[in-house]
Amino acid sequence: MADSTIARFASKSLSPWNGEGLRVPSLQQESFLNRRLSTRLPGFPIGKDIEFLCLADDGALYYCKGDKDGQPLRAIEWIFTNLAEHLGLSVADCAVIEDYDGQTFFGSRSPSSVADQVEVNLYIGSPSRGELGQPLPWLGQYLSRLWAYDLFLDNPDRCLPNFILDTDGQPRRIRAIDFASARLMHFSTDRFPVESEHTVWVGRIVRKTHGPHLESALEMIDRIAAVPLNEIDRIVGQMPADWLSVDQRKGLSGFWSEGRRLNRIERLRALVRHESQI
Repeated sequence: MADSTIARFASKSLSPWNGEGLRVPSLQQESFLNRRLSTRLPGFPIGKDIEFLCLADDGALYYCKGDKDGQPLRAIEWIFTNLAEHLGLSVADCAVIEDYDGQTFFGSRSPSSVADQVEVNLYIGSPSRGELGQPLPWLGQYLSRLWAYDLFLDNPDRCLPNFILDTDGQPRRIRAIDFASARLMHFSTDRFPVESEHTVWVGRIVRKTHGPHLESALEMIDRIAAVPLNEIDRIVGQMPADWLSVDQRKGLSGFWSEGRRLNRIERLRALVRHESQI
């Protein structure tokens, strides 16, 4: 992750939660930029939820997902990727991909140059050091912020393949991908990833390597608590209407504007302060 990204995270100012009552986002979207599918690539892509790879009209490569097994994966990916970006986390860029028949998909944009998985594993699995061998805290701080965010989302699947290392320029930039497994849309106040799930046991290994940086995790929780409902409305309003049903929109708005979200945040804050429990 570049130094400019760290600076942007540190300087980003979020409005406090405004305490609005239950409000359902309008089904009338703001304008959003669709990317048109140019070439659908043959073969089966790696990834359990990816339907296909394509080149879009901007010339970029996209990993595309549709809904699956009754789960609104397009909306889950869109909302939680864009929310992560709003919170200052380094994530892959995304777009709405429209195919030849007018069907729409969530598209995760691949940087023009990325490291292979072996290099990603080495990058995340090794302590960060400067040119003189001094420890560098920023990667550990970023991973702790992401860990807190995944816990809030009840995302069980933060494993090493769910990162990409953008090598297009220097310094290289780590980006998180794939929020499709997040279970926050169940709107639980007390369910979090458990011992057997990637987010917990991989997270422990990562924190042992880079340090716990609990202050960064708690900072991220504070930032989540400060996100107002109108920011969620904005994100939802930029995706196609049929990606979430009316009831699902009501559920998300109710969860975000009522006390359940804040109850979840307080439970999460207590878990992070007793980090050895998760």
